[in-house]
Amino acid sequence: MENCIDRSVRWADPPSGTTARIEIRPDALRQNFAVVRDLCAEHRIAISGVTKGVGGHPDVARLMLDAGIQSLADARLENIRRMRVGGITAPIHLLRPPGLGEIADAVRLTDLIFVSNRTTIDAIAHHARASGSRMKIAPMVDLGDMREGVPPGDLLSLTAHAHALEGIEVAGLGTNFACHTGLLPTRENLAVFAGLVEQVETRIGRPLEIVSGGNSASLLAMKRGEFPPVISHLRLGESLLFGIEAAQGSALPGTRRDGFLIAAEILETWDRDADISGPRARNALGEAVTLKVSGRRHMAVLGIGAVDTAISGLSPVDPNVELLGFSSDHTVVDISRARTFKPGDVLRFVPSYSALATAMSSPYLSSQTIA
Repeated sequence: MENCIDRSVRWADPPSGTTARIEIRPDALRQNFAVVRDLCAEHRIAISGVTKGVGGHPDVARLMLDAGIQSLADARLENIRRMRVGGITAPIHLLRPPGLGEIADAVRLTDLIFVSNRTTIDAIAHHARASGSRMKIAPMVDLGDMREGVPPGDLLSLTAHAHALEGIEVAGLGTNFACHTGLLPTRENLAVFAGLVEQVETRIGRPLEIVSGGNSASLLAMKRGEFPPVISHLRLGESLLFGIEAAQGSALPGTRRDGFLIAAEILETWDRDADISGPRARNALGEAVTLKVSGRRHMAVLGIGAVDTAISGLSPVDPNVELLGFSSDHTVVDISRARTFKPGDVLRFVPSYSALATAMSSPYLSSQTIA
């Protein structure tokens, strides 16, 4: 069963002072969080709810925590600071290794840092000692996705070095899948990871608190029973927010796709001839455009564009609306099958994960939590 979209929401008055906004829909998110939480609990997997897709929005973070997700995670300290200022006191993990200039804030704002560079670990230890604290770290090991992470052959040396540092606690181990090269988890590479975990635990003389087997791309392997027993944790964003496992992009049964909507106001409506001939160059974004429609069409111009979000990642809620193209500040849609729309009306779109992430970081879009 595919996750669903409520297509009854069609238009509403736009917010004052802006032509576009992000709408957060708690009921749909609660449903997703419960489904993914229960699925992972069946396999004895704890979750860190990844908030980078929503820019660290405190309302979404609270919904995750209220659903029983016990920790949060984000790649950017700006988002973590936003959650702390918003009153979030739960454990928050820093997913991306901090730059050297960020380490003091990372030690102050987070509870665990995924990191795999000796220079960075040394600097974390220095700042932890200076603040009279002990910082938890989880070294990342690269199994072939070729993003962050220490090569497997260097892992024991790195963890032994970190374990000996005052101010550092080696609390976990992590790996990553399907972010850079698209490498997927398999029984073989997961077995390699499990073997490395055992070696690290032997080296430091105690079990690790967190053994993180990946992200939303790892859910299918988990469901198939391919996780070694030592894996105890996943870092989940897209599956929680959209009910989608990221390996194949398939929906998790019982989830919703419309926890977030992008609402954009119609600025103009016109009948236009899509077949006008003449020389054409690349558009304002440097792209060659071929219209998907022909003949006389009824079109609308929306007050949202490429500087606001990844427009190609938007799917109209109304099936009678078709996205035709966009520039930096405008989006054009075909409303020939929905001619009742007029300037001032609002069209809604379901964003992809990347469209949501860029929208949440846009200074031009406001967000509104819909009760």
